[in-house]
Amino acid sequence: MKYSPDLYALSRLAFGPDEASAEDLARLGLRGWVEEQLRPEESRDGACARRIANFQLRIRYGESKDWPAVDELRPLQWLDAPIEKLATLGDPAKPVANQEKARPRYEVTAATLLRAVYS
Repeated sequence: MKYSPDLYALSRLAFGPDEASAEDLARLGLRGWVEEQLRPEESRDGACARRIANFQLRIRYGESKDWPAVDELRPLQWLDAPIEKLATLGDPAKPVANQEKARPRYEVTAATLLRAVYS
């Protein structure tokens, strides 16, 4: 694989050029390749979507007067939640463990890493 300016860009924008990425880059051009990375076709990204759907993230916190101790694996339940449901985590009238409040952020981080590695 001869190194060209486009392959150099691929090294900077991805995890380095492999044969399939180099072929996609040659077929689509740099602008087209970037657009495809930003908006992958669902049919081409199914394996990644399945990994995210099946992924479980640990949540752990101690007992309080307001809630029991928790130490369990849970699926990523907040990724597609409507904003109204997310807002309930910040309701001052309902005591919620800080780990539960931060959970949506952790789930987005986990899904982002999974997509970066497997997409």
